[in-house]
Amino acid sequence: MYKPKQFADRLGVSVRTLQRSDKSGRLPAKRTLSNIRYYTDEDLAVALGLKPLEENRQVYIYCRVSSHNQKPEERESN
Repeated sequence: MYKPKQFADRLGVSVRTLQRSDKSGRLPAKRTLSNIRYYTDEDLAVALGLKPLEENRQVYIYCRVSSHNQKPEERESN
């Protein structure tokens, strides 16, 4: 577990940069019950680009079913 100052030193950035990253959601800090920010080794791996940040993604799949009445595709002749 890293305090913000320790984490910032590891990354070579300022604590203020960490605060902005936390606020924007790019690298959210974890918080204790008393609302004190901290970071983990997993956060360090994400910040160093060794592990991708997990995002809440939704995957949509499009599928089309042909009917019997559908005309066949016309091919262009060259």
